[in-house]
Amino acid sequence: MGIHELEIEGVKVKASHVTDNTSMIDLKIEQLRSSLNKQRPVVGIDVRVTVDQKQQSQTSNDLLIIYGGNCCLVIKLANLVNFPSSIINLLADKNICFVGFGIYSKVGSSNLIIRDSNLEYLSLSNVAEVGQLAARVLKKPNLSKCGLEELDKEVRQTVTELKANEATSLPGTGAGAATCPNWKAMVFSDEEIKYAIHDAYTCCVIGDKLLGILDAVTV
Repeated sequence: MGIHELEIEGVKVKASHVTDNTSMIDLKIEQLRSSLNKQRPVVGIDVRVTVDQKQQSQTSNDLLIIYGGNCCLVIKLANLVNFPSSIINLLADKNICFVGFGIYSKVGSSNLIIRDSNLEYLSLSNVAEVGQLAARVLKKPNLSKCGLEELDKEVRQTVTELKANEATSLPGTGAGAATCPNWKAMVFSDEEIKYAIHDAYTCCVIGDKLLGILDAVTV
């Protein structure tokens, strides 16, 4: 297992890269749960996939990224004998708002990460697309088709308008390594991990801000 102490847009993040240690995954999931905002728990989810550049098609789901509070878990899917119950139970928790970006395009319309070796699957059906969430909360349907950078800008602007005296900063979408890492690797540098977790981190921050906006307008 690798531990990476990172800083993203001034936020200190501890990312754990786990390859095949189920008990360690259980421990890190428990730590992540403990770090969540009790009033509006939000968790960012992402799946990093390998794409055949020649065929322009996805070949495998390599990493599952789970970000919440100030903790992040980077799980190498291919090395797991089975999906730990801690992950299954976390993703099934209806009290947590799970958000991701482009999840359906990565895992398919079934919202399942499937292991062909033993027909085991992990459901991501509770993960909301952050663009669709923004479209509903801000009542702007076009946001469902926007990229993370546009969503970031729109949410930041709305929060600033609601709290004119509060400085608000959301992460930009350019963080991380300049080129996409090899997700099948066993070891990653800090910059590669920062690249890997960026979308999950950004979705979590945007999701938290959106729920904050929802709270503000319904009070």
